[in-house]
Amino acid sequence: MTDVWVANDDGTEIVRARDIAVANLDYNGNVKVRLAGADGAVVTLVAHRAHHEEHRPGDLHRQLIGVMAELSDAAGAFLVRAVHDEARGWQWVPSRCNGERRGRILVVMKPARAATRRPLPTSPFGAAAPASPAEQFAEQDQVTHDKYGLGRVVSIQDGATLVIDFGARRVRITMPCAKLAKL
Repeated sequence: MTDVWVANDDGTEIVRARDIAVANLDYNGNVKVRLAGADGAVVTLVAHRAHHEEHRPGDLHRQLIGVMAELSDAAGAFLVRAVHDEARGWQWVPSRCNGERRGRILVVMKPARAATRRPLPTSPFGAAAPASPAEQFAEQDQVTHDKYGLGRVVSIQDGATLVIDFGARRVRITMPCAKLAKL
């Protein structure tokens, strides 16, 4: 499993690469990343210092995404850091981590799952009403069925099957049956 971390140019902040949602280059030449998560924190990875005669980073933010994509297939842990070279300008330099990380680590925490909410009593999306206990039938109980009409329980078989006389016919109905009601 690959674990890629990205450090800012002075090494004081380290961000887990998988927590980066957006990388951009602002109008001042700073490379900033927005972290995934509820707060969407913004971390400056490269602060362009015009007074040091550095060239503006250009497409360094796109290079960061490319380096992270390349390292995602490698095994191990990597620390990627922006380095300014007088001849080549800004570039991302990956290095293998040996377990030692310097600087403040910013890891986006996943928001805690909310507790189960009680639905409002008037909500049409409220919890389903608890099922009513199954009706108990005895022999000679008078019943009505949505399809067959009025009838009388003749016998009960295995405690779950009713034989009901509806006048013109006798029908076996397995319980529970939503279409059958005791009168």
